[in-house]
Amino acid sequence: MSLILPKESRERESKLVQIRRPLVPARHRTKM
Repeated sequence: MSLILPKESRERESKLVQIRRPLVPARHRTKM
């Protein structure tokens, strides 16, 4: 987690989540 603008980090996280969601359904969520 880098200290970047909240908007940019949120957009990047949302994109990563969209791509990682199908790959890691619940395991990633439990880690968070």
